[in-house]
Amino acid sequence: MGTLFVVDIDGTLIKGSGGSSSLALIDCVRGLYGVEGPINVETVGRTDKAIFAQIIDMYGGTLEELEKAYLRALELYWSRTPNPLLPGAREFLSKCQELGHRLSLGTGNMERAARLKLEYHGLNCFFPVGGFGEVSEDRAEVIRWAILEAKRHYEQDFATIWVVGDAPLDIEAAKANEVKAAIVSTGWYTREQLLEYEPDLLCPDLHALAEVLF
Repeated sequence: MGTLFVVDIDGTLIKGSGGSSSLALIDCVRGLYGVEGPINVETVGRTDKAIFAQIIDMYGGTLEELEKAYLRALELYWSRTPNPLLPGAREFLSKCQELGHRLSLGTGNMERAARLKLEYHGLNCFFPVGGFGEVSEDRAEVIRWAILEAKRHYEQDFATIWVVGDAPLDIEAAKANEVKAAIVSTGWYTREQLLEYEPDLLCPDLHALAEVLF
C-alpha cells in the first residue's frame, strides 16, 4: 500500500519567516490599501485564503484583486531574491523518491504561489499533486484534499501517511485527518513549543528527519 508524505513549503522546505515572501505580502497590502507602518496579520501556518480573509476584514476589497496583487508582488520579489532552501530539503525529497514513497504538497500557499516558490529551487518535479491554500481557510481541510488528490493521482491507498511541517497547525491538521505528524523546528516555533502539541516525530531539520525515517 505504500507511504505518503504530505509536505509543507514555508518553514519546512523553504525559509518561511521574513524574506521575499513576507516583503511581497507587505508590498501588496501597502500598494492596494495605502497602508503605512506594520501590517498586523497572523500568517504562520495559515492558508493564503485565511490570510487574505484577515486583510479583507481589516481593509476591504475583494479576494480576486488581492490574490492578483499578491502574486504579482511575489513573482517580482522572488525573481530578485528567492527565500533559501532549508537544510536537508532536496535530500529528503530525493530519498523519498528513491525509496518509492509518494509525495503530495500540503501547503497554505495558493497553487500558483506554491509552484512559483518551488520552481526557483527546481522542486516542482517532486510534487505532481497537492492540497493548496485556495481550498479552505482550514489547514486540516487542505491536508484532507492533499491526501485525496494523492490517492487519485497515484491510484492507490496508503498504509502510512505523514504530514511533514513546522507548525502547531500542521500537527493539528494531521490529527484531524488521523495521520502522523513529522515536524521540523526550522520555522517560527521552538522545539519546546512544538512538543506541547505532541507530534509523532520532532526533528531539528529535514536532514535529521530523513535519518530517523529512512
